[in-house]
Amino acid sequence: MAAGGLPVELLSNSFDFLSTGELLVAQRVCQKWRAAGRDNPTFWRDINLSTTSLTGVALFRERLYHKTDAMVRVTLALQEAWHRDSVVADILPLLSQHLERMDSLHLSFHANVDRDVYDVLVSREAPHLRTFHLAFLVNDDQLYAANIPPTLFARTARLLRTIWLSGMDLPAELPEAFRHVITVTLCLTSKIWHTMPLGFLATFPAIRECTIVGGAVFDAPVLAESYYRDLLQPLDVLRVSLLGGFPAHVLHHPELAHVRRIETDDLRQSTVDVLLSHLDLDLSVTVRFQHGEHKVDAAFESVFISRMSGKLRKFDARLAWYLQYPSDVACLGLNIPEVQCRVASMTIDVRLCARIAPTIPPLPMCTVLVLEMATAADLLQLVATGMRFVCPMLHTVVLQSTSATIHCNPFALAAFLSTTLRRRDIGLGRLHIELHGVEVDNNVLDLASLADISCI
Repeated sequence: MAAGGLPVELLSNSFDFLSTGELLVAQRVCQKWRAAGRDNPTFWRDINLSTTSLTGVALFRERLYHKTDAMVRVTLALQEAWHRDSVVADILPLLSQHLERMDSLHLSFHANVDRDVYDVLVSREAPHLRTFHLAFLVNDDQLYAANIPPTLFARTARLLRTIWLSGMDLPAELPEAFRHVITVTLCLTSKIWHTMPLGFLATFPAIRECTIVGGAVFDAPVLAESYYRDLLQPLDVLRVSLLGGFPAHVLHHPELAHVRRIETDDLRQSTVDVLLSHLDLDLSVTVRFQHGEHKVDAAFESVFISRMSGKLRKFDARLAWYLQYPSDVACLGLNIPEVQCRVASMTIDVRLCARIAPTIPPLPMCTVLVLEMATAADLLQLVATGMRFVCPMLHTVVLQSTSATIHCNPFALAAFLSTTLRRRDIGLGRLHIELHGVEVDNNVLDLASLADISCI
């Protein structure tokens, strides 16, 4: 069958798996493919532009006008100073005409068009907008873009819940369009910010999730108590990733303990100690690679959850950096004696454990240990490190596959049980081993004398 003879339904379903670039290429096959491609949501719904070429702007215009009665998601990434003429003459007029039907808008411009961008954004309502990202790139000789105007979106964006801001000064008056925003991300630059902008954040009446990333914030200003109370009391999630670390005046404020979830990459022991002091007894700890990575400099995390209150504290690091510094600078929390006595269960990636083995301390109250494995060789490598899990109260060990079923070497498991684990034998009964996605051939070696083993 010729390409043009494929049924329209089959074409449409196939085009769903194509990227925008692949879809544009497919439209060149024939008129039928062009029509089917233009009707695919990839063509008319998610519209992006990162060039000011005549062809790029023409395609951007064509995609915007293809379904003028449908909601669209627009991304503009034009951060070069020389983009200015085309942005002002060609792009912003199109943005103004279609602003009212956008449910997602991501804008990234050079700061030399800040006033022009604001003129467009205050000219129309955005009744369907749910997500708004605005970033301005500044030059070395420019401090920042102008303030966000209080009349943004003609004061109307009733569905707006998520904003991401970078490169501009923040207004003293909260734009009316931000009144219902729940999730706020601020990307700070060292040119603008020397303090954490609590005053601005505290003006969001509906804020529940806040992320602050970027430049150094070193100052500890004297702020009104209401700023801390208005921001921290209703907050569910706070993420802080600043070159200067977690701001001390926020870290040591009593209201911070009420935030349910806090994440940071500040691993100084003074910071980790304070954040973990917010958690009750009976802690569950997870230490694993992020996104399934396990490279030399892979990102990993340690997550502490209080099983009584549900509060969570998460610490992010990169493996090469973590191994380079002493524990007071690169602290995962497990080296703090007060924390060790409160850990009731721990889940750890075996590949990561083999690399950070010296930093795993005795856990006197840990009763459950979960080891995540990707391959059968992981357990062998762990045993080869000579590390010890010293958990006197341990009664259950879970070996869990993170991928397909693993056929575990029974001799490696026996070595793990007899040498790697250290528990109290008197008064605890037999050790229970649960295998999740892991198979062991008991016919080769009798493991029943070491523990009770069950496959789940």
